[in-house]
Amino acid sequence: MANQLAIHSTDLSCSASFYGGQASDEDVPKMKIPLTLHYAGLDERINKGIPAFINVLIVTAAPFTMHMYPRCQPPVP
Repeated sequence: MANQLAIHSTDLSCSASFYGGQASDEDVPKMKIPLTLHYAGLDERINKGIPAFINVLIVTAAPFTMHMYPRCQPPVP
């Protein structure tokens, strides 16, 4: 939800995503606000998309900070 708001909202000054899926490569350039990304270290399903997402964020110069909680289980099994 937070990533979708970062893509589509014009009223936000930042966005914080907790354990969510990543935006598509096509949508990342639309993210112009700072992002704070939080991930559960043991969430294999979501985490497999992180490297590609981070690469696109870097290439498009989207401002972001990422936090990985290494021993944390995903919030929803």
